[in-house]
Amino acid sequence: MQRIVSAGLLCCLLAVSAACSDDDSSADNQGGDSTAATGIPAAGTDPTAGPTTTFMPTCAGMPDPATISSLVGIPVADGEVVEAGTCQFLGVNDQSRVVFLKALIDPTDQAEFTDLQSSLGESVPMADPAGSMMGPDGTVYLTSNGTIYTVLTMVTDGSPVEQAPQSAAVLKAWLGL
Repeated sequence: MQRIVSAGLLCCLLAVSAACSDDDSSADNQGGDSTAATGIPAAGTDPTAGPTTTFMPTCAGMPDPATISSLVGIPVADGEVVEAGTCQFLGVNDQSRVVFLKALIDPTDQAEFTDLQSSLGESVPMADPAGSMMGPDGTVYLTSNGTIYTVLTMVTDGSPVEQAPQSAAVLKAWLGL
């Protein structure tokens, strides 16, 4: 029985190996379109010319962890870029605690953010910093100099809406208001 299973496994491996071989009869080696044969664009033909969203390699330009920590009440680690224009600052002692900061400069990213906030419900104006808004999800945001700046704080067991004052304080410090 073991010999039959081993023979079957060997045949399977040989079939997979033959299917993946790099012999001269493949479409790639006959001048055919490798994209059509493999579904993967040939090297050097990637149509993407650059970032299509708010590009940010680091969290430089955002408040440092010490400033954020003093404003939200818990120690946070260095920020990490997690998506377009977004850094997360995780709690040092509890990584389930987090502060998100966004700086959206790309019009597409700004439209997506605005659409999301609209879909969640009506945002309400905040007194401080002047001109800021709080979305239904507790995100505090402000548009300044063509950029949408947002802060979402989740460092307590309360809702993000209850933590909006901490978010507003971070936003105010960030923008020097």
